[in-house]
Amino acid sequence: MSRQAAGCGGGHVPFDDLGERAGTPVRIFQIGFNRCGTRSIHYFFLENGLRTAHWRHGRLARAIYANLTHGRSLITGFERIEAFSDMEFVDEHFVFEAYKLLDRALIVPTS
Repeated sequence: MSRQAAGCGGGHVPFDDLGERAGTPVRIFQIGFNRCGTRSIHYFFLENGLRTAHWRHGRLARAIYANLTHGRSLITGFERIEAFSDMEFVDEHFVFEAYKLLDRALIVPTS
């Protein structure tokens, strides 16, 4: 069964056609304000057969931050995840918004 994505301009793009390109899996990172439909987008991805990671009460962002501080790829531990949403952690002393680091997300250390 082919997984379908909602398309713009009246078309649909099968997720299977996005697949891996040059050995790098295609990933979707939802960027936007929290409390503005991120959970609905998460459920949309789930209902269309994608493996997703959504907020997890800040644990998603904390895991990404731990990867950053240890010099690992930001998505270490999430290699099977295809769609990410609501990647932030906020407490009274610290704010971490993982979406600001997406240019580093797929960089894998070689050493």
